[in-house]
Amino acid sequence: MAVTRPGANSARTREQPVAAAPSRRHGGDIIRLVAAFVLFAVTARPVRANTVPQLEIDVFRVANDLPSWLGPGFLVIMQLGNVLAAPTLALAALARRRVRLAVDLAAAGLAAWLIAKVVKGIAQRPRPGAVLPNVIFRGAPDAGYGFVSGHAAVSVALATAASPYLGRRWRRLVWGLAVVVCLSRAYVGAHFPLDVVGGAAVGWAIGAALHLAVGAPGARLRAGYVAQLLGRLGIAATDVRPAAVDARASDPYLARVGDRWLFVKVVTRDRRDADLLLRGWRYLLARWMRPAPPFTAPGQRVEHEAAMALLARAAGVRTPRVLAVGSLDNGVGILVQEAVSGVALDIVSGLTAKEFPYTQATSRALISSSRPVAMKRRIPHR
Repeated sequence: MAVTRPGANSARTREQPVAAAPSRRHGGDIIRLVAAFVLFAVTARPVRANTVPQLEIDVFRVANDLPSWLGPGFLVIMQLGNVLAAPTLALAALARRRVRLAVDLAAAGLAAWLIAKVVKGIAQRPRPGAVLPNVIFRGAPDAGYGFVSGHAAVSVALATAASPYLGRRWRRLVWGLAVVVCLSRAYVGAHFPLDVVGGAAVGWAIGAALHLAVGAPGARLRAGYVAQLLGRLGIAATDVRPAAVDARASDPYLARVGDRWLFVKVVTRDRRDADLLLRGWRYLLARWMRPAPPFTAPGQRVEHEAAMALLARAAGVRTPRVLAVGSLDNGVGILVQEAVSGVALDIVSGLTAKEFPYTQATSRALISSSRPVAMKRRIPHR
């Protein structure tokens, strides 16, 4: 069984402090971009027919008839969809020395506002006040066309652009504010629901396209915070630093304890939930091709990996010794093993004989020969 140090399940921590990892392009942004285009196409179909479906009118009436005491709060939050919100938030990010975040916010917000203007001119859909009687206006009626909502486009673009830079709680807050901005546009009588959904699709697409074009940072825990987690497992590390290895859907670190180094793998809820859409797409593909494995919590993942390592070691396979494994109440799973110096076989296969003393054929032979051993010992492998 996996070795869990005492007290691992009793620690309660707040939002996990994260540090920006190097920027990279993520497959989830492709799925988001495609989904945004599909969503926009669905909302644009009734617009092309120059009709307002009865269901859309009913939904608009529900939002427009909400109590008047919600007005002050809605009107304040609604300004996050104003075109001026993009440079304002970008300047705030610059004040915190978050240059990449500032650039992404400014680019996404301004692009969303411009594209929304272009779509309005093409669609030329009237606003609710020009079509329906007894529309309740909160403030002066907006002029111009309705499809798509510029406020919705800007707020969702800003939320999409900022998400990779934020922790889980801040992401939820930002997206919650974006939803309120979208709802407020129907509440003040400025837009039909499809205008708002179409604007949100535009903003979503722009944020995803921006991340595909220039990349987006990953999020990993700061080394000092990982040292605190190790302390809760009873391991007093004097030096913790990120490890430059592929840890397969986890954040790897090296921790110095005395005169030896330990290899630490951390799985957070941020990592698990970072791309729910991509995970859903993979799940659907797996359902078509083969039975899909269940999505597991971070604690279960590290416990499973520890159990497999212990089984392999008991079967005579030379694997790093498992020192500790645990799950904290904030959703962090952590696995600690002995650090082993070397080069992964999948990396070796891409090196030349001069760069590594074994040839590519040797590394492929090692991989092939390990599979029958693992199958014979009934050890899951890949």
